[in-house]
Amino acid sequence: MRKSKFYADWRELPLMMQPAEVAKLLGVCTQTVLDQLRAGTMPGIKVGKQWRVSKAALMDYLGERQEAV
Repeated sequence: MRKSKFYADWRELPLMMQPAEVAKLLGVCTQTVLDQLRAGTMPGIKVGKQWRVSKAALMDYLGERQEAV
C-alpha cells in the first residue's frame, strides 16, 4: 500500500494531479471529483482516458467556490 503524501503548503503540490489526489486534498471521494470533472463544474483535462487537474485550475476553482459562498 502506498503511503499518502502530506502537503504542508500549496506550493508543494504537483503541477498536475489525478482525481484521487484531488479528492484526498478536498476530503471527498474520488467519484465526486470524477462526477464534477465530467459535468464540467471542476476544471480538468483528459489525457487519453484519464483525467488530470492542474494545481492552478484547482486553486482558481476553490477561490471561485469560496467567493460564491
